[in-house]
Amino acid sequence: MSNPLPKTVDPYRLAGTGAELRGRLPLAAMKRLASRLAVAEGEVDVSLAFGIDADHTRYIRGSYSAALQLVCQRCMEAMVFPLRQTVRLGMVTGEAGKADLLPGHYEPLIIEEDSLNLVELVEDEILLALPIVPMHDQKACAISLESLCDAPATAAAETHKPFAKLSGMIKAQNK
Repeated sequence: MSNPLPKTVDPYRLAGTGAELRGRLPLAAMKRLASRLAVAEGEVDVSLAFGIDADHTRYIRGSYSAALQLVCQRCMEAMVFPLRQTVRLGMVTGEAGKADLLPGHYEPLIIEEDSLNLVELVEDEILLALPIVPMHDQKACAISLESLCDAPATAAAETHKPFAKLSGMIKAQNK
């Protein structure tokens, strides 16, 4: 079992030493993510390598994985969403305009202080990777696609027409 990761690190020092961090972060510590989950239990496995490449760009490369409990938007039941992502972040100090100078294979990570909150970094990356509308596979969902397609047809048959009498009144008035 991996050790828990520190909440904050000095990314420049770690990049200068070529450090690697492996460990787990609790999902319950990620408040913005927890509001999107059915159950905020479990951990995220994180592996990050810090370094400086040949172009003198300080970077963070790594991966994270978790089994998230999302709410299926078709049947509103909990579903397991396995998540495995890689990250390639180039560190940029201060101004956002410096991010344009990064090589194309890095996503910019703007660092405004000497410390980096790992929990927020991983939480941001997970939020970006979540599906906009999570749903079970059609075969695994409690509500079938056919039942969703049949529902509007029965609702249309029962449509109330509040202005139906109005056309008759207008015709009678014009006579």
